[in-house]
Amino acid sequence: MRRSGCLLVIVAMLALCGLVMLPVLPFFEDNSALDNLLQPLICQSGEQIERDLYTASTGRSGTSFTMSVFCVDAAGQRRDESDRCAGISLISFLVPFLVGMLLFGLGFSRMSRQMAIAVPTSTGLVLSSSLTERLQELQLARDAGLISTEEYEQLRQRALDGQT
Repeated sequence: MRRSGCLLVIVAMLALCGLVMLPVLPFFEDNSALDNLLQPLICQSGEQIERDLYTASTGRSGTSFTMSVFCVDAAGQRRDESDRCAGISLISFLVPFLVGMLLFGLGFSRMSRQMAIAVPTSTGLVLSSSLTERLQELQLARDAGLISTEEYEQLRQRALDGQT
C-alpha cells in the first residue's frame, strides 16, 4: 500500500508540473506537444487550443507567469476555458495526491499492526498464530528495547515449551 501511495503522489506531482507549471512558462509558449496534451482535456472535438501567456515583473520577488486558455472552433470563435483548465489541473493533482497520501498512511498503519510485538502482560504472553511468529516478535521486542534479555530468554523458553 505504501508503494502504491508513493507512486500516486509522484503521479500527482507530475500532473502538477505538466498541467500547471509547464504551460505557463515562456519557453513552452509554442510547444505543440504540450498543446496536444491539453487540447483533448479542455477543448471539444474539432476545436484547437490557444494559450495566451502573460509575464509580470514583481520587482524584488521575481517574475510571475499567468496564462489564459482558449478553445477556437472552425469559424474562429474563441471561448475562454481558463477556469476549466485550472479545474482540470487542480483535480488532476488533488485526486492522485490525496488517494496516494491515504494509501501511504494506511500502509504505515498496516505495517504498525503487523509489527505488533508480543510482550508480557498480567495474564502472560500475547500469542501469535505460529511459533515462528512468536519467536520473531520476541526478538523484535528485545531488539527494540521493550523487554530485557532475561525477559526475552524466559518468554522464548515459554513459547518453545508451548506455555502461554
